[in-house]
Amino acid sequence: MEKFDNYIKGQFEDEKEVAAFINAALEQYFEDHNKELFLGTLKEVVMVRGGVTEIAKQSHINRQHVYRMLSSKGNPSFENIGSLLMALGLKLKVENDHRSIH
Repeated sequence: MEKFDNYIKGQFEDEKEVAAFINAALEQYFEDHNKELFLGTLKEVVMVRGGVTEIAKQSHINRQHVYRMLSSKGNPSFENIGSLLMALGLKLKVENDHRSIH
């Protein structure tokens, strides 16, 4: 298991890989509304990028609240998601969905 953990940490050192990982979970959310997958993905990145305590400090969100937000029953606000992403060095971005009906 340690080799896998080290592999994941290595992947998450690359900013583009982190963004792609979170974006894939967000895309999946838009397909099946599985917010647990998105929150779990965000939690994995938080854990690898310093842990909940460190990211909570950087995002100015109470540590216990971060744990609740990222749990399978979490329901974080848009503002809190934005704060966590900023603490991770990321941001939300909207782009055109070419599958949409105009």
